[in-house]
Amino acid sequence: MKTIKILTTILIVIIIGTLIWAAFLPSKIEIKQQVMIKAPVAVVFDEINDLRNWDNWSPYKDSSLASKYIGPIRGVGAKVMWTDKKEGEALLTITETKQFEYIKANLTSKERDNTAEILFTFEQIGDSTKVSWERNIEDLSYPFGRFVGWMLEKGYNYNFNRGLKSMKEYIETNKSEPEYYGFETTLKVFSGRNYLAMDDSCLIDDMSSRINRAFDAIRNYAEELDIKPSGVPMIEWHSYNIDDYSNFTCMIPYDTTNIATSFTVYFKSIPTYNVAMVQYEGSYDYSYYAWIALDNYRMFHNLRIAGDPIEEYIVGPRNETDSSKFITNIYFPYKGE
Repeated sequence: MKTIKILTTILIVIIIGTLIWAAFLPSKIEIKQQVMIKAPVAVVFDEINDLRNWDNWSPYKDSSLASKYIGPIRGVGAKVMWTDKKEGEALLTITETKQFEYIKANLTSKERDNTAEILFTFEQIGDSTKVSWERNIEDLSYPFGRFVGWMLEKGYNYNFNRGLKSMKEYIETNKSEPEYYGFETTLKVFSGRNYLAMDDSCLIDDMSSRINRAFDAIRNYAEELDIKPSGVPMIEWHSYNIDDYSNFTCMIPYDTTNIATSFTVYFKSIPTYNVAMVQYEGSYDYSYYAWIALDNYRMFHNLRIAGDPIEEYIVGPRNETDSSKFITNIYFPYKGE
């Protein structure tokens, strides 16, 4: 009987001590590991932005797991699903990116019925890139959730550190340039031109109709002035945002400087400057990778941007019904040496 009382007392002390310990454990944990990789930020960003590359360095890779890739091959919406005998089905989804700055992803576990958000951030420092891998867990319940968080923090820090070291070794050994997706970038001189222009801003769902309306307004005004275009339509992109308003200027070149302006259409002159250019063929819906290829080239070769990028519609819907035959030149103005 005495032994039972002693054991009961010890158990009560352990429980009370555990509860007191849990009270001092945080209800939120922040996991963050960093590494410096001797490679341009464009190379490192590309490596992580394509989920198929994670097998090159991920601490969670397991050749025995069956993986299935879903959606686009990289960037927002890219997904990989796998099944583990113990953990069940899991899904990793890239949810948000900002080119060369950050990548956010959600890891969803069907077995545990939870979702974790992870974040990669990038910073170019000289000829190297600082990569941070982060995950925050909030609202850990008292007391058991806090013990779980305490254990998870140790595990995540260990695995994130191991994964980043493996990534560093892989990239520095195997990667020299970023992905250009088959596009060739040309450095050239963009000749100065005069335009009739119209500014606009809109959400992405309204973009096609607003752009067509602006170009129609420019053409109609030019007809009133009885002047003919000297080239194809162009758009100067001041900002582009898939979730908010984008700002742009629609332009059509005309070989004259003596142009009166209306309430919405005005005269605009663009000087001669150096540009990096990619030519894209196909529907506008799939020009994303041409833009990324050009941006990768710019970052890799340290070209200093000297103005807003421009799209020039060499062949478009006004002279070709087959969108696969559209031809678009994309220009990034840069400062010459």
